[in-house]
Amino acid sequence: FTAVHRILTVVFNITVIGLVCLVGCQRLPTAPADISPAAIHGITLVDWSPTGYSKTIADSALKTIATIGATHVVILVTAYQSNRTSNDVHIDNARTPTFASVRTALTRGVSLGLKVVVKPHVDLADGTWRGFIDPSDPAAWFESYQQFLGPLVSLAESVGAGQFVIGTE
Repeated sequence: FTAVHRILTVVFNITVIGLVCLVGCQRLPTAPADISPAAIHGITLVDWSPTGYSKTIADSALKTIATIGATHVVILVTAYQSNRTSNDVHIDNARTPTFASVRTALTRGVSLGLKVVVKPHVDLADGTWRGFIDPSDPAAWFESYQQFLGPLVSLAESVGAGQFVIGTE
């Protein structure tokens, strides 16, 4: 049994390797590969308070991020919905950074030579993992989400953010 098993395993492996070569090696490249853009060394700065991004500690964190050689800083802005089936994405005045505070962090990042990225998130007020978001009316949810994103997109554009990341999990 062991010898037969080994032989079948070898035959299987050779067959798989042969198929991979036939499928993957039918056409050779005709030009050099594209050169990828410069490496991104990014760090995400997160705050879950209205004015945290405009405080001295955030400024200190941004200086450290720039000093250690990061090229990009990602500023997270979190909106909330009540539960996983809710259709209302909204700013929580106690936990969502104000756009003025976000602007302060983005502007400071740019002044330190960092490329700035804005990354909105949606969390669930009841503590459920955001991966379980399942709105009862997806069209209404996306309309609400768009109302949250619109002003944030304008803010990102106004400070020259090079990237705006939508989606997580």
